Amino acid sequence: MTAHRAFQFCKQYKRTTEFRRLCEIIRNHLANLNKYRDQRDRPDLSAPESLQLYLDTRFEQLKVATELEMWQEAFRSVEDIYGLMCMVKKTPKASLMVVYYAKLTEIFRISSSHLYHAYAWLKLFNIQKNFNKNLSQKDLQLIASSVVLAALSVVPYDHSHRASHLELENEKERNLRMADLIGFNVDPKVESRETLSRSSLLAELVAKGVLNCATQEVKDLYHLLEHEFLPLDLAMKVQPLLTKISKLGGRLASASSIPEVQLSQYVPALEKIATLRVLQQTAP
Repeated sequence: MTAHRAFQFCKQYKRTTEFRRLCEIIRNHLANLNKYRDQRDRPDLSAPESLQLYLDTRFEQLKVATELEMWQEAFRSVEDIYGLMCMVKKTPKASLMVVYYAKLTEIFRISSSHLYHAYAWLKLFNIQKNFNKNLSQKDLQLIASSVVLAALSVVPYDHSHRASHLELENEKERNLRMADLIGFNVDPKVESRETLSRSSLLAELVAKGVLNCATQEVKDLYHLLEHEFLPLDLAMKVQPLLTKISKLGGRLASASSIPEVQLSQYVPALEKIATLRVLQQTAP
């Protein structure tokens, strides 16, 4: 396909300006197709062949955007894919959704959106567990560990009590938008920050057995940070676990769409969480 060749050209020669322009052309093309529905030669997006071609193009766009480290364009590509799914009211096959969520984890990690990063990892875990029949126990354990560590890395307190009404409304709108992209159903009538939260996510990981799939070091860290009261010994007990966790990771042999998992990326955030827990437990 012409678009795919153009993407590869931009990737090979690092032509970021041309890539951005190409994405915009494709975006406008689809918008015009949707706008002028009565055109005689308009392709039928509900036809499986047409839909697959459009999805393949968008997913290639997403892959190249992340490889070029054009994170804003990558996020817009995710929105393009979500918009296309909404337009035709169909969910792509699991192999494509793995790419979708794998790229979302990267985008949210780069933007330091720890909560959304963790939710994207949870979606990725569920798809791999349910649809990847070749998934090894070792790879499942590594993915589960990523989910738990990502959730633990979220700061466990709320800034909303200091926020203005406008800031709260903007946060609610943003949470609803992110929840849509992640595929997490949120009731708009409920405060979204209560639904998409660290506590609810951790509770879900425990209830659905994700924590049980993680490595022993990750399980121990979870219990230390979330259930133990050790103001004097917490740091001493956490540090050896973080040292072990930092050495875990590598390429996933049975999940090719997830290039690599390195648990060491969570260590700096987890050190901050451990420090915060010590301060909370020693506070009068």
